[in-house]
Amino acid sequence: MQNFRAALEGGLRDALRLRLALPLYLVGLVLGVLNAWPALIGASSGTFEHINVQRLLASSDMLTDLITKDESTGAATGMWVVIALLLVPLYAVAYNLFSGGVLSVWAGQRRFWAGCGHFFLSFTALGIMLVVLGLLVIVLASVVATLAPNAAIPTMVAAGILLQLLNLAGEYARALAVTLERQNPFVLLGKGVAFCATHPGALLLGLAGLAIQLGLVAAHRALDSAASGAAWLMLLDQAVVLVWLWAKLLRLAWARAYVASAHPPAEAAPLLAATII
Repeated sequence: MQNFRAALEGGLRDALRLRLALPLYLVGLVLGVLNAWPALIGASSGTFEHINVQRLLASSDMLTDLITKDESTGAATGMWVVIALLLVPLYAVAYNLFSGGVLSVWAGQRRFWAGCGHFFLSFTALGIMLVVLGLLVIVLASVVATLAPNAAIPTMVAAGILLQLLNLAGEYARALAVTLERQNPFVLLGKGVAFCATHPGALLLGLAGLAIQLGLVAAHRALDSAASGAAWLMLLDQAVVLVWLWAKLLRLAWARAYVASAHPPAEAAPLLAATII
């Protein structure tokens, strides 16, 4: 219980260092603009003259517009889909890069950019492993749901829970990598799973972080529906993205603080006196 309380308070304290979220937020902002580029160009040139550009920027219905409007073309829709598929791994690369720096600063072991480079390859390999395992869970769930339609809903619920547990294990694997100075992604994932299995507080903190993110998404959708087309929704979207990113970093901060509280200083890597960007 003492470790859990220390993790709860320490994670909140670390997550309030908002400047550490800025690099990842800026990358997400740029990728979001690139994602909207095909439709924005089409709308400005008159190709999709009935597309509401304000709605395009203030809601998540861009693809629906592109497909359902008479003026949409297969080429433009295909371009949007291809760009969207390319941007997902790019954001993952950015997260793998910056999370190492953020965790290093929180742990007091390295400066931000040094931490980014030190853990990048390890975190990238870990991320690939998590994606492969996640795809395996989805494929198996789809097969079971196809073979047993009556069990489709419980199967999908179970798959969703497994995916969240994989995500949680990945967060603790990253925290363990920085705290214990480990690089092997296979070892890190195993240690992350073991830590979550032996520390019930990890599940509670993970649920708290997930609840914050889901509540944020639900509130945004409600506001989006209530004030569809309002100009201020564009600003709201950016605020939601920033808060959602902060919630993601809060989960990572809780993981690092919990791991640090569970490991004596002798087991952890030595600290640096100055850890600034």
